[in-house]
Amino acid sequence: MKSRASRFLVSILAAVALAAPAAAGSREEIVKNYEKTISLPSGQRLSVENKHGDVRIRTHKGTELKVTAKIHGSSSDPEEIKKFLEAVQIEVEQNSAGVTVKTSYPESGAWFRGSRQVSFCVDYDIVMPESAPLEVRCRFGDVDVEGAKGSADIKNANGKLAVRDGKGSLRVENQFGPVDVARVQGDVTISDSNGAVTAADIDGALEIRNRFGRVAVARASKGVRVVNGNGAVLLETCGGQASVDNSFGSVEIRAQKGSLAVENTNGATTVQDVAGPLTVRGSFGTMDLSDIGGSAEVKNANGAVKLRGVKGPATVRTSFGLVECARIEGDLTVENANGVVRVSEVKGGASVRTSFASVTLEGIAGRVRVDNQNGAIDARGLGSRKGNCQPVELKTSFSSIKVALPEDAGWNVDARTSFGRIQAELPITVVGSLSNESIQGKIGDGACPLTLSNNNGSIEILKAK
Repeated sequence: MKSRASRFLVSILAAVALAAPAAAGSREEIVKNYEKTISLPSGQRLSVENKHGDVRIRTHKGTELKVTAKIHGSSSDPEEIKKFLEAVQIEVEQNSAGVTVKTSYPESGAWFRGSRQVSFCVDYDIVMPESAPLEVRCRFGDVDVEGAKGSADIKNANGKLAVRDGKGSLRVENQFGPVDVARVQGDVTISDSNGAVTAADIDGALEIRNRFGRVAVARASKGVRVVNGNGAVLLETCGGQASVDNSFGSVEIRAQKGSLAVENTNGATTVQDVAGPLTVRGSFGTMDLSDIGGSAEVKNANGAVKLRGVKGPATVRTSFGLVECARIEGDLTVENANGVVRVSEVKGGASVRTSFASVTLEGIAGRVRVDNQNGAIDARGLGSRKGNCQPVELKTSFSSIKVALPEDAGWNVDARTSFGRIQAELPITVVGSLSNESIQGKIGDGACPLTLSNNNGSIEILKAK
């Protein structure tokens, strides 16, 4: 039998042990078995309390409760550990509320005074009625539960915690160890710290709170809420409303079947394929967002934003980062500072504000308004054609404006600059005086307003190709 010392080593009277002579002695592992079977009537609860050992629970359809335990111990003093294991008690108590299984250790301070390298643990293997409510409290061991069909409340520390194939509400808490929950029909609440959390195939609402560990969720059908810190978050193929709050870790969402809200700081955010509306807040991290089935509202700081494939209106606010938006089916609003803005394929209008960086627009079907400072503007493929008049207003300073216009549309041109020149490839019927820095007139029937304003830069009115 393998020694359990590496997992459940208990240091007893360390100062005394260190002061003892360093005599070499072999360690003998001793195992004491325990077994008890009783009836657990319908509706009664099973409670298990253990420390220094594993708890393994399986279920069946009957009313019988079978408790099996192995009490392990090893020491350089075999006689001393034998006496200690004899004093370890497995307490199985039954009352009107249910059955309590508890490990009772003797006071260790009275033992092993001259012994070195002492370890002991109690491992449980329990078979219980599947419909009975379950409560587990464990420390310094692994907990593994499978097939529990009643409500369950499980707490562990310093070990793994796994729950599978359950039904009913489930509450799980762990510290300094991972949590793995799979195939549960019911609402699930998970709390962990200093350990990774995985949850899959949850047919109910899922809430996870974690610190210093990764969180991965797949196929949670009725809504997900994740609050994490100092760890990555991954959600895949989840339904209902999803909410993620994270810091110092990346967030990745794929195939979200409902709405999604993400707040992330100091980490990158990646979202792909969301059926409903999207809200994202972040700072000091890049954002890559695509295929959004509703509206999109994005706010970032000190990070780039890429937004593509939105079936509704979209708003993007950031600073000190690139903004790229494409395939937006509603109106688009972009507010940036000290960052480049690139926009294409917008079925609605586009309103863009930035500074100290360029703005590029292509394929905007609706109204266009750009307010820039110290950055170039290049606008092409605008939607103002015959019967579809959409105003265009472009403004910048200390850089250039280039706008390419379709020949079959009518424009009422008002272009002004200073310390620069205005050039036009399309014929303009000028109203008033003509100069290199100011033009007012019409292209075609002049139905659509075109306002171009610059300071210390050129303006070019080009023919769309």
